Amino acid sequence: MKLKTWHTAQEIADIKLPGIPTSKNGVLDRAKREKWPFRPYRGHGKGKEFPLSVVLLGAQLDEMTPEIRDRLITTIDQLEVSHKAAEDVLERLRQYLRARGIRR
Repeated sequence: MKLKTWHTAQEIADIKLPGIPTSKNGVLDRAKREKWPFRPYRGHGKGKEFPLSVVLLGAQLDEMTPEIRDRLITTIDQLEVSHKAAEDVLERLRQYLRARGIRR
């Protein structure tokens, strides 16, 4: 049996996850506000589908204490800074190699 990973706003509302709105409009508002990824609805009619993994992560964050959530955000920020620093080093290395005519 294949599990469904993308769900409409109504389906997400119907699941009634803690911290997630229980109305279609509430889910759509939150998805827009939090910039959830989406794809066009693949069934009949128009609309959007959202990956359940993003919804579950949001529900988990809502259940965290402010202290744990702050530590998680700080850790993510530090990882982003480390990633940016690594990208900068890599770009400088590429420039160095290009300047010396070294190709991959």
